[in-house]
Amino acid sequence: MKLEICTVLVYVSWLTIQVQALQLIAEPTLIESGTTQHLIVNCSVDPETSGKMIFLNSIVLTRSTDVNKSDAHVVAIITNMNKSVHLFDQDGLGSGVLSISGESYLCMQWDYPIFSMAGEYKCDANGMGLSWQPVTVSSSVNVALKEMSINSVYSQLRNSQLENKQRIYDIGHLAKGLKENNVVIDTNTKDIKMLQDQLKYTTEFIQDLIKEIKEAAIKTWFFESSLYNGHTYFLPKESTLRASSTATFACTKHGGFLAEIEDLEEWRFVNNFLKQYPLYYAVLISGTDEGHEGLWTNSRNNGTVTFLKWSPNEPSEIKGENCLALWRDFDWNMADDVCSLETHKYTLGYLCEK
Repeated sequence: MKLEICTVLVYVSWLTIQVQALQLIAEPTLIESGTTQHLIVNCSVDPETSGKMIFLNSIVLTRSTDVNKSDAHVVAIITNMNKSVHLFDQDGLGSGVLSISGESYLCMQWDYPIFSMAGEYKCDANGMGLSWQPVTVSSSVNVALKEMSINSVYSQLRNSQLENKQRIYDIGHLAKGLKENNVVIDTNTKDIKMLQDQLKYTTEFIQDLIKEIKEAAIKTWFFESSLYNGHTYFLPKESTLRASSTATFACTKHGGFLAEIEDLEEWRFVNNFLKQYPLYYAVLISGTDEGHEGLWTNSRNNGTVTFLKWSPNEPSEIKGENCLALWRDFDWNMADDVCSLETHKYTLGYLCEK
């Protein structure tokens, strides 16, 4: 069944010198996980130019997230052997037609796409050329992932709260009218009770939704440790760190703070966790001696750092190295490092605690 929303977005012309062979369009090209309503990726063949081939054998749509395309996998395919679209991605809806005289296309649609649906999409159109030689024409388009925005959720929450406030006012106004006119109507009383129950349910639903979104955001962007003494630790799956203040803000945004390692047992737990994800040369944690060289204090409350496990020849006390970090090449022992990371030559991450 052809999806109506997958109307012809692109035209494809087959291998000729004068005409561009293939175009592939995604709409939109930037998605926000869980909040973008639709993602559509569409290949189509212009019937006027498809006549330049003897026949079209198949259209194949693949997706990859790795720059080397090592994880490329087929999303959907349509062939002359089987006229229906074969889906390899069961989260999407597909439609397509192969035709020489009419429109040929392969289209995929995802409702409320998530982060795994971002990446580079490639369309391969396979057929037989005028010289009876196999012909494959390819085109790619990239669908980028926008960082999950909590602001849109807060906006929806605000609108719901305003609606709830108006409903409460309407209920109060109705109750006042009934009292003033000494009118007791069982039906209206039941309606009021039902509205009150709905308001309670809506409020609880919104609160649960916000909690789920925050938890989903953490699972999307961070590796999460198991529980240790009532706390969990979060390591970003990808870091664009530019300053220690950025790490502090990111941890606070997700309800935590830069990790504060207080004793050897906690360091061993963090050490084992970081060994599972050796993504970064160094990982920032809470601790600075800026303005009081050699005296290390926590970033969150300015309290004295009670546990320090230095790497060999550390702290180096080089000017400007006023932030505390764990070094991968020294078994995640501690070192003093720079706080402004614009020109840092190493890949740096940060560790949050919640």
